[in-house]
Amino acid sequence: MSENNESKEVVNKSSLQDDKFKKKVDETIDDMFVDTKEITFTKNKENKLIGRLSNGKFVLLNKSEDESSVQEGIPYICALRHFEKVAFAKIISSVFMPRIIYSSSKGIILVYKKKGSVVQEYIKNTNDLKDKIKELKFEKLMLIIR
Repeated sequence: MSENNESKEVVNKSSLQDDKFKKKVDETIDDMFVDTKEITFTKNKENKLIGRLSNGKFVLLNKSEDESSVQEGIPYICALRHFEKVAFAKIISSVFMPRIIYSSSKGIILVYKKKGSVVQEYIKNTNDLKDKIKELKFEKLMLIIR
């Protein structure tokens, strides 16, 4: 297996600004943690966070990571160190998820990324929300009810 020491560009899917994200990537990726993937962690029977790669390999958090700061079901951009049957992950950043925030006092707010910046848009009603979601072609949305 040949190693490629060229730095490949990691796409910023986080809510961090590009320069802060690049700095975090540079701090996290090293000689051992060279691969980057988007991983969603869930808890196993032993109540430990575990993820999976598309090839079926299990992904565990590296010892240096604070497990309490990782939320189950939220995708994270991770630097990975591969072994034969398992990989260890260092968290670079959580993936930004577009979200609908419903508040009885403020109504419906749609939060999404547009051209690298986070946009908060107040929506009048659910029909307008449905149209906006179709227009922006979201794959996933998070719903927050306050």
